[in-house]
Amino acid sequence: MTEERVRVREVRVLSDDWYVLRKTTFDYRRRDGTWQTCRAKPTTAATAPSSCPTTPAAAPCS
Repeated sequence: MTEERVRVREVRVLSDDWYVLRKTTFDYRRRDGTWQTCRAKPTTAATAPSSCPTTPAAAPCS
């Protein structure tokens, strides 16, 4: 079994009128083994872009 890389902390529904709009907060395990808390930008698209940096030297998300 593989180690988990993502842990979902919270999913908030921001709107559920015509479309469901969610904001997701999650922890992401970096290559060096440290955990980083990130937030996905609210969107109605199936693949929401996240606010996590992709380089180890980048500042934490929150």
